[in-house]
Amino acid sequence: MMAMLRQYLREGTGHAHILLGEKRAETIIHRETLNELAANNPNLNLTFVLSDPNWEWTGRIGYAQEHLEDLFDEFTERDFYVCGVPPMVVQAKNRLAELGAPDERIHSEGWEDSVVADD
Repeated sequence: MMAMLRQYLREGTGHAHILLGEKRAETIIHRETLNELAANNPNLNLTFVLSDPNWEWTGRIGYAQEHLEDLFDEFTERDFYVCGVPPMVVQAKNRLAELGAPDERIHSEGWEDSVVADD
């Protein structure tokens, strides 16, 4: 995803929003890099969501897929790239579909559905 984001920031047009879920702040991968990219690119928003934050956390709490409706006001004309553990990917794809995102605008690696179905 970082490679895709860097490519988009170099050559893409329009607005991008990274919604990244993690358990705790100290385990957010690429946090400093993402903060720097967002600070230097007015067309990039960044939202972190923590499922098990410490008392100092003032950001969003829960799971990333639970915050989609709060963060985005339009789902039919936007592309969504979903990456993560299989249950989260499946839940996020399902929630995006419920919110009106067309199937062709929801992108993931594609193997997650069968892994979750096998559990």
